Amino acid sequence: MYSMIIVKQSGTVTNNLDLYQRQGSCEDFGYISLQTTSKCLKLYHTEMSWMTANSTCASAGGKLFGITTADMFDDVLNVTSRKDPTFQNFFIDGNDIASENNWVLSDGTPILHLPWGKFQPGLGRDENCLLVIGNFYHDAPCYTMEFKFICEKQFIISL
Repeated sequence: MYSMIIVKQSGTVTNNLDLYQRQGSCEDFGYISLQTTSKCLKLYHTEMSWMTANSTCASAGGKLFGITTADMFDDVLNVTSRKDPTFQNFFIDGNDIASENNWVLSDGTPILHLPWGKFQPGLGRDENCLLVIGNFYHDAPCYTMEFKFICEKQFIISL
C-alpha cells in the first residue's frame, strides 16, 4: 500500500484547494506490489528482446524493473510464482553495455546484488543484458533473444 494525495481545485480560485488523501495500491491500476519497494510492477507475457521490452516499458510511462537488493529479488520471485508459476524466465533492468562485467541499471546505478547462475556471466561481447532464469541472473543478448519481462512504474495522481 502507498498513500495517494489527490488535489482537487474548485472553480478558478487558485487559493481554494481541497486536499484528499486515501490509501491506494498498485492493484488499483492493474499492477502488482511488492513489500520491498513502493514501485508498481506489471508482468508482460509477450516475449520481446531486452531492448524492445525496455522501449515498451518506457512507452507505458515506466521502465524495466530494477532490482536493488537481495530481499527485493526474493520478493519478486515469490510474487511472480504466486501470480503465474510459468513466469520464471524474464528480463529486468540491468546491462553491462558500457563496460564489460560492470553491471548497472539504465540510470547508471551499479547493481550490487548479482546472484549469477552457474557459468554466468558468460562475458560474451553480445550478452550484455540481465535475464532472470529460475532463481538466478544470466547475461543475455539485448537484441536477439526474446523473453517475458517486468516493468516498474510509480503513480502520481492529481485531479
